[in-house]
Amino acid sequence: MVPGRRRLGFSASELAGLLDLPDDVDGMAAVIEADGRPFAGAFVPVVLHDPLSAERSYDAAEWAADLIRSAGGRLLGVATCTEPPAEASTADNTVLNPRQWNHAAAMIERLEGVSARFGLRVVVRDTIDELDIEGEADRSPIHHLLDTGRYLIDGLVPVRLISPGTGA
Repeated sequence: MVPGRRRLGFSASELAGLLDLPDDVDGMAAVIEADGRPFAGAFVPVVLHDPLSAERSYDAAEWAADLIRSAGGRLLGVATCTEPPAEASTADNTVLNPRQWNHAAAMIERLEGVSARFGLRVVVRDTIDELDIEGEADRSPIHHLLDTGRYLIDGLVPVRLISPGTGA
């Protein structure tokens, strides 16, 4: 990896083992109760880097934030997604161009705003090289996945988004 490269999000393997939640309050409550683990919130698959998917992602996150709050959660975990890997990418990472990277950063800000409206905090893994910017303490245990945008059903995959090359 190029020194100083930034990665945003979680790989599919980091999200493995999450319990899928239905997208209705009663169904969520039943699954959470049956699971028996504390409900801190849920990871929500979204597409951050593609302007064409921006509004769908925002709407999905807003719907998820309302459901998470209704179920007593406090965290909206951002699970960045994309189409299956293309050239210059791997199964766990997708390299973005500068325009895509800027769009992803702007979308995180939008998601922070919608989360705040619902009294939630956004959780996203942000690293430079191997250094976690958020730190371990900010990655509270989230055991659930809430695919309100139907991204995983549509065949998209969770990835870490990688900032454009620095020329180094």
